[in-house]
Amino acid sequence: IKDPGSAGTIKVDISGGICKIDSGDGAARTLQSPLTVPEGVEVTLVHASADGGDLDVAYDGKVGASNTTSIEMDNATDWIRLVVLEVNGAKDWYTLASDGTVTS
Repeated sequence: IKDPGSAGTIKVDISGGICKIDSGDGAARTLQSPLTVPEGVEVTLVHASADGGDLDVAYDGKVGASNTTSIEMDNATDWIRLVVLEVNGAKDWYTLASDGTVTS
C-alpha cells in the first residue's frame, strides 16, 4: 500500500497490505475511514523512515471498548496491524498486534 506522503490519506486497497511510511517530511497521515473498507480487511502500518522521526496517523479505532483516534510511532521499525470490524452496528479499526506504537 502506497504511502500518500505529507498529510495524505492511506488508502487501504488490498487486504493484508503493508504501508511503509516515511516520516522524513514530518507530516501526519490519516488512515482511510473504516466506513469505506469491507469488514475483515487487515492492514499493517510500518514506520520505515531511516531517520526514525516521530510519526502520527489519525484513524477511527477501538482498543477494547475505548475509542482511539491517533497512532504514534516514534522509532523506525515500529508497526501496528489493524482489522476493520463491525460491532453493534459501528465499524472501526481494531488493533490485532503492534510493536512500539501507542494508540490514544
